[in-house]
Amino acid sequence: MNEKIQLLDYKCTITHILTRLANPPWQPEDQLLVNVEFEEPHPASILSTYIAIPVKDYSKGELLKVVKEHGDEQLADAITKHIKEAEKDAAASQRKAELQAVAKSIESKFE
Repeated sequence: MNEKIQLLDYKCTITHILTRLANPPWQPEDQLLVNVEFEEPHPASILSTYIAIPVKDYSKGELLKVVKEHGDEQLADAITKHIKEAEKDAAASQRKAELQAVAKSIESKFE
């Protein structure tokens, strides 16, 4: 397929389309899954992903528009989730370092 598209500020290529059958309650409706591969990894380090869109016999223009709309939203969500997880990991790492300093301080009193 190899159709160029841009999601948010990231250049990517639509490579193929798959289907996903409904699986209630998690996936209530059938979907089309449009695979996009990014030219460069973005902050969430995603190299490729599937953009879920409603099932319809799209024209080329319609497909590109729907993939752009859904892709921008799904990619923004992925980046936001990645940033939150990175902040959580950094806070946990900082807290662990603080606790290790306390443990080392206590141990030094026994030397």
